[in-house]
Amino acid sequence: MLTAVQQLMSSLCILWFRLILIALVKRERPLESVNLYIGNVANHDSMISSGLCYRHQSGHSTLTNLYYFFDAQRGQQKIYDKLMVSIHTPFSELPIEQLLAPVVQKIPAWPA
Repeated sequence: MLTAVQQLMSSLCILWFRLILIALVKRERPLESVNLYIGNVANHDSMISSGLCYRHQSGHSTLTNLYYFFDAQRGQQKIYDKLMVSIHTPFSELPIEQLLAPVVQKIPAWPA
């Protein structure tokens, strides 16, 4: 069952999509680009899903994003580990405080 906030967000997304679709059908605006998300449903632990995003624009497709969604309460170590292998810097290690937004850092049990 969806929460009230989830229902509102879902309704807003559907409304936005309908407005864009109407504008395209009426040719009030051109379709400049399309972002295509291809996802995988995770079936383990704290990972919820992952996937790829491609942008199709001017007849060409470009990989624009790789994404991972984790359960923030159960998957802190996996999120931290993914950050450590995904970020390439000249530094050997970065403190977690420099990698995460303050609101995310407030979730209990982040690794030290």
